[in-house]
Amino acid sequence: MCMWYKGKFYKYATAIIMILVIIFMLSKIDFFLSPFRRFLATIFYPILATVFLYYICRPLVKLFMKIRLPKWAAILATFVIVIAFIVFTSTYTSSILTSQLNQLVRDFPKSYEWIKQATRDLMDSPWHQYINFEDLQNKLISFAQNFTRSLTSITFNFLSRLANFGTALFTVPFMLYYFLKDDLQFKEYILKLVPDKHAQNIRTILKDVDTALSSYITGQLIVASAIGVMMFIGFSIIRLKYPLVMAIFAAVACIIPYFGPWIGIIPAAFVSLSEGPVMLLKVIIVMLVVQQIDNNFISPQIMGKNLNIHPVTVILLLLGGSSLFGLLGLIIIIPSYAAVKAVALNVYRMYLSKYVKKEA
Repeated sequence: MCMWYKGKFYKYATAIIMILVIIFMLSKIDFFLSPFRRFLATIFYPILATVFLYYICRPLVKLFMKIRLPKWAAILATFVIVIAFIVFTSTYTSSILTSQLNQLVRDFPKSYEWIKQATRDLMDSPWHQYINFEDLQNKLISFAQNFTRSLTSITFNFLSRLANFGTALFTVPFMLYYFLKDDLQFKEYILKLVPDKHAQNIRTILKDVDTALSSYITGQLIVASAIGVMMFIGFSIIRLKYPLVMAIFAAVACIIPYFGPWIGIIPAAFVSLSEGPVMLLKVIIVMLVVQQIDNNFISPQIMGKNLNIHPVTVILLLLGGSSLFGLLGLIIIIPSYAAVKAVALNVYRMYLSKYVKKEA
């Protein structure tokens, strides 16, 4: 007779439960976990930035290595190109960007007063008897206040995280250099930790996770940059105020899938209201044209179907990520899910292959 409590499942389940119980008990001892929390909070953002930059810089490193450059020289050449690009972009856009930002701050009270006056005019019109404009105005003001408050909170939290910016500024490049230089060694080190019979499966898992992260990070960056350029061209054509600021905000927001483009258009829509409903209509048309170009030509070519995540799943992940981790959750939840999915699918395939062999 088989002793059920001697089976592998019972042993693994018991071990997992015991670990969870220990973690739960330790979480009740604040002085024990607080140093670890501070430690993780200190290293989390530099590591996150390093991983992000690693996937951006790696294609350039591989390109230089194809022309027979040593790896260390390829990495240094990549660093030079990235730094030169940042300096060149900053030199030619900083003055325009600063000027537009200052003008935006100065014009904000005027735009706000214009919207209030337009609302009052609507309230005095015959439409007032059909629509409760006062309630609508209160809701819009409440939304604007909440949005501003949330944006301010996010900004201050972000700045507080950059309190050790000086340290991170020197730490991230060094970490990035060794990530690029020793990435294959990291992989081999991980493979040495597992039994030989599982080495091939772990190698496949690492490859799939790497492909998922690389596809998402580089693809999303290219798509966001393309959207930013198209938005800038469109805003310049319709002569919207502060086109560079509006385009940069739209590009950054597009890092967030699905919701990003709509979040990115909010400042442009707000600015266009001060110039009249015709300008708002032009902004919406620019947004729709850019989205159509992106959805039909850019994203399918660059992103492809490597992640293979259903849109409903993406929306649910974004809702969950934002509620748990705020803005950071919106940014990291999709690549995190893609990595976990790659691991889960490979583990499931390993289980099926083993189960089928036993049945055969």
